[in-house]
Amino acid sequence: MREAGAIVETAYGIDQLAAWSLLRSDVKVGRERSSIMARSIDSLELSTLAAASLKSANILTIGESFATTDKELLALPRLGPKSLIAIRKQLCELGLGLPLRLPS
Repeated sequence: MREAGAIVETAYGIDQLAAWSLLRSDVKVGRERSSIMARSIDSLELSTLAAASLKSANILTIGESFATTDKELLALPRLGPKSLIAIRKQLCELGLGLPLRLPS
């Protein structure tokens, strides 16, 4: 990674990560995240087809959709790459993950 120009450091414990301000130890953050995860998928701005596909697979909360892998989601009937991207984009906007990059 260094050869590609990235800055690389190694942390030798959780104290090092905290010193670099890479940890969120605030309990409020944990409560907010739990609240988001418990919300219905209806609170996401998804197409009717994508929402129906999730519901038919008994994926009813944001937390359940977050815990489902991309491969599992793509295996659902009537849920294609566009719907997967829309779901992952919504989760990213809520602070729940990295943007999805489908292989070309």
